[in-house]
Amino acid sequence: MTAIAIPLAEPGPLTQARWAVSDTLTITRRNLLVWIRVPAYIAFTVIQPVIFVLMFRYVFGGAINVPGVPGGYVNFLIPGIIAQTAAFATFGTAIGFWPAMGMIVLAIVFGVAICCIAAFTGLAIGDEESVQAFGLIWLFPLVFLSSAFVPIDTMPGWLQAFANNQPVTYVVDTMRALALGGPVWDNFWKSALWLIGIFVVFAPLAVRAYKRAS
Repeated sequence: MTAIAIPLAEPGPLTQARWAVSDTLTITRRNLLVWIRVPAYIAFTVIQPVIFVLMFRYVFGGAINVPGVPGGYVNFLIPGIIAQTAAFATFGTAIGFWPAMGMIVLAIVFGVAICCIAAFTGLAIGDEESVQAFGLIWLFPLVFLSSAFVPIDTMPGWLQAFANNQPVTYVVDTMRALALGGPVWDNFWKSALWLIGIFVVFAPLAVRAYKRAS
C-alpha cells in the first residue's frame, strides 16, 4: 500500500504572528536569564554606552555645533547612542550557528594545548614564582607577536616570518574567518597540525613530570 503525502496547509497570518511573539518572548527570557546569572554582563552592557556618551560629549562635543537643538550637542547625541547600542547588540546574531560552535571548540582545544605546556613547565620548574616569570617569557611574546591584535604586515619584516608561522596566528585567523566569513581551511589545517604537535610532545611530558612529582 503506497502512502500518499498530504501537503500541509500554510499557517495563517494570525498563527504566524503568534509564533513570532512566542519566539521573541523565548529569546528575551533567555537573554534576561544570562543577565541575571552573570551580573558582570549587565555592567559591561551599561558601561559601553556610558563611555560613548562621555567620550563624544566631552572630547568631541566642544568642536561640534548643532544650532537649533535645545540642550545642545548632548541632547542631539543621546538618541544616536541609543540607536547605536541597539544596532551593536545585533552583532551576536550575525554568526551562524556552526561557525560559532567551531570557534568555541577551537578555542577550548587551543586552551587545553597551552595548558599541557603550562603543566609541564610548572611541574618541571617547581617553584611558583619562577613558573610565573617563565610563563610571561614564552606566552606573552607568542600572543602579542601574532595576528591577534594587529595585521602582521604592519610589523617589522624580521618579525613577520615568526608571526606568520606560529600557532596563535593560525588559531586566531581561523576563528576570525569563522566569525567574519572567509577561507577557513588553509589556516585550520595548519592550526590542527600545531595543536596535534603540541599534544604529542607536551601531554606525555606533563604526565611524566606529574608522576615524577607525586
